[in-house]
Amino acid sequence: MIKIIKRFTEFIRNPEVDFQVRLFSMITAIGVSGVLIAFLGDIIFGESIVEIVVLGITILITPMISACAIKFNRLDLGAVIIAVLIIFFILPVVFFFGGGMFGGAIIWIVFCYLYIGIILKGVRRYVMLTLLTAATVVEFRIAYIYPEYVHQHTTDMFYSDVALSVIILGLVSYITVAFQNLLFIDENKRAKAEAEKVERMNRAQNRFFSNMSHEIRTPINTILGLNEIILRQNDISEEVANDSRSIEGAGKMLLTIINDILDMSKLESGNMDIVPVSYQIGDMLSEIVNMVWSRAESKGLRFKIDVDPSTPTELFGDEVRIKQILINILTNAIKYTKEGLVKLYVESDPMGDNEVIMTYAVTDTGIGIKKEAIPHLFDAFRRVDEEKNRNIEGTGLGLAIVKQLIDLMGGDITVNSVYMQGTTFVVKLRQSIVNPQAVGNIVIGAKAAGNERTYYQQSFEAPEASILIVDDNELNLRVESKLLADTRINVETALSGEEALRLTLLKQYDVILMDHLMPEMNGIECLSLIRGQAGGLNNSTPVIVLTANAGSQNQELYRVAGFEGYLCKPVSGEQLEAMLLLHLPGDKVIRTRDPMQDDMTVETELFVRKASVAITTSSMCDIPTHVIRNLNIGVIPFKVCTDKGVFLDEQEIEAVEVTKYLAGGNRIARTQSPDIIDLEQFFANQLNKARHVIHITAAGNTLREYGRAVQAARAFGNVTIIDSGRLSGSMGMMVLAAYRMAQQNYEVGAIVEELEALKRRLPCTYIVGNTDFMTMAGHINRNYNTIVKSFMLHPVLRLREGKMEVGRFMFGSLKSAWKKYIDHTLKGHEHDIDTDLIIVAYVGISGDDLEWIEKQIRSRIEIRKLVFQPASATTAVNCGPGTFGILYMSRGVRSYNLSSLIPEQIEHSDDNEEDDDAAASDETGRHTQELPVNGNRLEWYELLEDIDGREGIKNCGSEEAYRPVLEIFFESIDEKSKEIRDFYEAGDYENYGIRVHGLKSSARIIGAAKLGDEAQSLETAAKEADEEYIRQNHEAFLSHYLSYKRVLAGVCRTAADKKDDGSKDKPLADPVIIEGMFDAVRTASEEMDITGIEEALAEIEGYALPEDVQDVIGRIKSFSETFDYEGILTIIKEAGGSDL
Repeated sequence: MIKIIKRFTEFIRNPEVDFQVRLFSMITAIGVSGVLIAFLGDIIFGESIVEIVVLGITILITPMISACAIKFNRLDLGAVIIAVLIIFFILPVVFFFGGGMFGGAIIWIVFCYLYIGIILKGVRRYVMLTLLTAATVVEFRIAYIYPEYVHQHTTDMFYSDVALSVIILGLVSYITVAFQNLLFIDENKRAKAEAEKVERMNRAQNRFFSNMSHEIRTPINTILGLNEIILRQNDISEEVANDSRSIEGAGKMLLTIINDILDMSKLESGNMDIVPVSYQIGDMLSEIVNMVWSRAESKGLRFKIDVDPSTPTELFGDEVRIKQILINILTNAIKYTKEGLVKLYVESDPMGDNEVIMTYAVTDTGIGIKKEAIPHLFDAFRRVDEEKNRNIEGTGLGLAIVKQLIDLMGGDITVNSVYMQGTTFVVKLRQSIVNPQAVGNIVIGAKAAGNERTYYQQSFEAPEASILIVDDNELNLRVESKLLADTRINVETALSGEEALRLTLLKQYDVILMDHLMPEMNGIECLSLIRGQAGGLNNSTPVIVLTANAGSQNQELYRVAGFEGYLCKPVSGEQLEAMLLLHLPGDKVIRTRDPMQDDMTVETELFVRKASVAITTSSMCDIPTHVIRNLNIGVIPFKVCTDKGVFLDEQEIEAVEVTKYLAGGNRIARTQSPDIIDLEQFFANQLNKARHVIHITAAGNTLREYGRAVQAARAFGNVTIIDSGRLSGSMGMMVLAAYRMAQQNYEVGAIVEELEALKRRLPCTYIVGNTDFMTMAGHINRNYNTIVKSFMLHPVLRLREGKMEVGRFMFGSLKSAWKKYIDHTLKGHEHDIDTDLIIVAYVGISGDDLEWIEKQIRSRIEIRKLVFQPASATTAVNCGPGTFGILYMSRGVRSYNLSSLIPEQIEHSDDNEEDDDAAASDETGRHTQELPVNGNRLEWYELLEDIDGREGIKNCGSEEAYRPVLEIFFESIDEKSKEIRDFYEAGDYENYGIRVHGLKSSARIIGAAKLGDEAQSLETAAKEADEEYIRQNHEAFLSHYLSYKRVLAGVCRTAADKKDDGSKDKPLADPVIIEGMFDAVRTASEEMDITGIEEALAEIEGYALPEDVQDVIGRIKSFSETFDYEGILTIIKEAGGSDL
């Protein structure tokens, strides 16, 4: 028995056995052991034979099920079978034949919860626990109602059975928990051991890569250094020079591979640190350009750089890693571009006072990337389009490293690419601002380079200067000495730190070049001892570290150690000379070459800031051309295919032309959505103007534009496609709403969310004047068309869930059908329609008929702006002449004030005219009015003293919205100034600051920036309890605030003025009208319908009212703002309801 227990324990603790198998075996074995003890107890105590038999069966069958489950690796199935047997067989038998409530079965139910909870997982666990609970409730219920079904225990039997069950279950529970803890302790120890093993491996790997980097860089330094010395010789042949340049290229390529492998190992092991430092953005860009420009020039590529002039001069971040990211992307762009252009675009977006989002975009005209390859672009050791790129050098690590570095810095990278046309990588990084001064228009120089052989000339000579080079590698000392030979500088060398300490006691050097990793004493230790030499001659001599250990972490290490400079091996002669020029005494240096003579100016462009979001759509949107042009909305045309050729909608053919063509008889035209290639090119062009594109398509279930646009967008990381689910003017309204939100700086996600909600507010219906065109387009068959025309039926088309369907038919003549359609669309829906803007999109309707339609519409509803817009040629092909739709937005929580985006002069749009000032009328009746010339007359808001009216309009969204905001500001001056003064006199600076804070926001909204700045200063003083500042500035601030009463008096009216004006010329409301209003308010309040209350109150505003009624209405409005329906009903009841 002891051997069995020992073997079982070893099995349970064996780490090679799956943990779930061990846990399942342990719980089952313990449970069966407990049942075995209970089985023996029942025999001794003389329990029911049925219960004894069931327990015996359980003891036999449970291990068998467990063994099969383990053998066939079906633990889940085995656990479910055991749970089902327990719930529906074992427990019921033990409960009813073991005394029910007066037996040990109730104790075993508790163990069943524990057992099922441990052996099962996921949904199965919760299902079985629910079944166990239900079965337990049923068993107790049956035992309570039908006690005769329960085998009753005697008192002695009850106590014996319960006592045995408690002891067994107590021991079983303890052993279960103890074994489970033992398992978890073992697993925890193993996990810790594995973690330590992995950590040791990581440390060993890091040591290996660090040593490898150092050991490989050292011979590379020698190879490249000696190779450079060969290239400097003027008497070598062209063949030798070419071979040397090949050696130089191969050495640099090897160096790049080493750096990539080292960086990848650090990233994968989690040892890559981001080390932020202060850096000059101009210097960083110059270094980047100097490193990549020559490659572009050697391939005959144009290299451009476009820098935002408002970028802060000095930023705080990991300059080394940012340069690595940009150089990697730029190098890739040059490698994969055969001809054309590579461009670096730099832009900054302020994020508060101390941070900025830096956007770096690298654009090329290279081979591009296939859409299916973009998701794998940042995978390590993977190169896309291997067949085309097999001759291009590289490891496939570069972009993987770029992505991980950007992630470490909390940034973002997106890719936009059109295959065989070019690619744009966009990197965004958040950086802290050190110096907010703008960098301005910078000109960046690049070192001239090319395929022609250039002859070396040292940049300076310093025969009176002396330097010491310390390196444990004699070959390195030889190379570095030779590289500096032409400078005539006195070079001494030391092979160890000890030798360097001896020499620095004997002689003062102008500069010391110190290797880092040396045996016995490394460079950092040597530097520390040099600085601390008693009576030493070189305590303050500049010391430059020469190292093969690259990386920003090491750079920070050397800075903290006290080195004045940092040179990474392999070191070129130019780098050595440049570093020495920074630190050698100026009086010992003789310049032999103008430092700028080899520089060339990189092509720069006038910086144009990209919009945050561009809204684009297709020619199906039916927005006036003037509006599209003014708002700079990108539109891609549909195609109209005829036997005469393929024409671009709205560019090469219009509705009037296509209807004339089709009216000629026996002619067919069909429409086609833009194809994927056209869409890709369209998106690429739009992304030159904006950082993100939101493209709104026609209804996806009706046309193929949405599906194609989604496919095209896969080539871009920042193009979002929205299925409007609408056509024509309804789709146009969605485009205008999106433009309005983009103008108000909404985030892309917020715009998309708002547009999805807006779809429900845009009903889209058309009445078709002539079904012949629908027949030609294949939408209805000829027999159906004949029936429709015979009965003078005119179908009304509607969009439902993105699909066009016939909603109803209008009977009668064309005008009669039009009138019925207008009635059906508008009558009874006046309160549901947002009357800010209605668009009537039409095909082939004369000017007289348009005027008749306008009168019909205006007689039924008051509209702020009614726009008649000729539908696109695509719509004309499918619907034909005589078709029009009344397209509007339903009322909602938000009105987008779209009417302000459409000039008054183009309510009747003419998109055919190229000249905006032309007024014309064609035979379809489209007419326009001449746009007035404003001359030099200033607008009213431009005359406001101390207020930037244009800024205020921008903040409020439109001129119409701006004036009410000004009136609110004007009316609150007396009240708010009194509150501010009262808090000041009471010395309550906390509330004083709160009131000033509110005024600051209001002032900035209306464009009173100076007042807002004064308020902000006082708010800050209040927060910091700076009473002295508040006392010195309070009166001047309050006087400035009160001066706005005079400034705004000419454009704002008081509440009393508005009340008087409002009552003037209004008809007096009779008691019947007042009673109807109160009845409507009462009914709406009982139904808690806030919209109904607002509509009833809005209707009564058209009448002059007695003062007592006005007072009651004012109180109702006050309660409606807090949705207090009971309060409104009380007000009506107290006022006498309809007896007023």
